[in-house]
This record gives sequence, C-alpha cells and structure tokens, in this order.
Amino acid sequence: MLAIAQSVTEKKAIRFYEHHSSSINGNKQFGAAANGSKSGYDFAKHDYYGSYKPVLGEEWTPAELQNIDMVEHNGKFGNNGLFGITSGISSIWGGDIEGNNTTLYMEAPATFNYTSATKVTDIKNAFDNTKASKSINVIENGKVYIARIRNGNQYIAMKVTNVLNLPPNFTMGIADVYFDFDYKYGTYDPTIVPDITNLESLSIVPNPARNSFKVALPKKLNAANTVFTVFNIAGQTVLSQMYQDTQIDHQLPAGNYIVRLSDGTIMYQSRLSIVE
Repeated sequence: MLAIAQSVTEKKAIRFYEHHSSSINGNKQFGAAANGSKSGYDFAKHDYYGSYKPVLGEEWTPAELQNIDMVEHNGKFGNNGLFGITSGISSIWGGDIEGNNTTLYMEAPATFNYTSATKVTDIKNAFDNTKASKSINVIENGKVYIARIRNGNQYIAMKVTNVLNLPPNFTMGIADVYFDFDYKYGTYDPTIVPDITNLESLSIVPNPARNSFKVALPKKLNAANTVFTVFNIAGQTVLSQMYQDTQIDHQLPAGNYIVRLSDGTIMYQSRLSIVE
C-alpha cells in the first residue's frame, strides 16, 4: 500500500532588489532612479511582479495587488538601511509600495530542514499562523523563511543564499541592495491523505491487471456514498466515479497507480499495477 505524497517543486537563484539599486536603474547612482520591476514577487505565477507600476506614482488596482505576495520593506531611507520584505504596506513608503495584505511569513523553526523538505506537508506542518506576520523586517543570509500564500493552500520555503546591504557609511555612489534565494513550493490538497500508513488495504483482482480489474467493497463502507478514485504516482486523479460492484474497464497506460474507496468517513486504498 502506497500513500500519496504531495511533492514540492524548487526554483533557484532568484534575486530580489531594493528599487533604487544601480543594477536595475541603468547603472545610475543608488537613489538617483527608481525601478520596481524586480522589487515585487508573485509566488502563484513564480515570477516578478513590480512593487509599483512602471509609471512611478501610479498605483496598482485592488485586483492587481492580489498578485503581489512580496515587496521590499527596507532601505537607506528606513529600517536602518537593512533589507526586509512585506505583503502589507511598506512602513517607509507611506503606502506607495504594498502587497496583497494576505500572504504571511515567518522564520522557519529550528527543526525545519530545507534540504530534506520534499513534500508540501513538510512546509505546511512547520508553518504556524500564530507566529506568522505580513513582514520580515530584516532578511538574514543563510536563514529559511516559510510562508502561506494568500491565506490559501499554497506554501513556500525560502532559503536565503546571499544578502547585500549598503555599507554602513554609504552616502552616494554606484551600489545595490538585494538578496538571493531559492525556494520550494507546493499546494496542499486536503482531499489527499499524505504520509498515512495505517489505511486499510483493498482487495483488487487481478493485480497486476491489464484492461480490467475488480475492487471488492469493504463491509465498513456505505456503498451508496462510496466514490472510486484512481490516482497516478504524481497524485493526479485519472479516474473517478461512484462505486459499482462491477468489473472496471479502463484505458490507463501501463504504470503504478493508487486505487481509493471512500464514503466520506472511512477510506481504503492500495497500489495497483497496470501492465501491457
């Protein structure tokens, strides 16, 4: 019997800038120009979303703001020059730079291991709503931060690999402020039960099967409410129907699958192999 794992995906080498940085402002002196294109991030689309519109002074609409999970929250002009992030309104810009106001962040607990986190539940179980907030005031190199995106079921773990702040006595010149990070992400599906090994097994015959097989209905299940579902090894539903005590004909390609029966209260599942 195999439980379904909801795996994470990793993106690497993201660089997040303070918008006065020379590298995104035509190599001008720090503070001489502004470019928010790499100072906002959308964790749903996994791409930059400017911390403000390309035309400086214009604000995002409420619908557009929903796409912004992370904006800069720092700078020479506030926060003692140190780099932070927020999904809310940046405290140093008076509302000119803001995010969706729903994504929550926290520093990962000491027990969380970024390298060994391979399932969404690894991140979800480490996230604590009571300790999370909209802002991380100072991003620190080597630390891991976890987040719940837009109060939904998407979770991320962000590992900071490099931080560059302004020198302590900086006054004027060519300079950058940014941090680099990798992150793992995934969406938790509450309808899938991961990492459970004590689910009752099903009787599937034949197994391995070819073009058809039959699943016996366990006595504890209510036949009228029982749903029959087949998942591939990625956790995707490939076949779903109300259970009928008949032979199941299919066109599934050869491979390994999970067969599940559930009446909404009790759940049974087992591995099924389809051969050519």
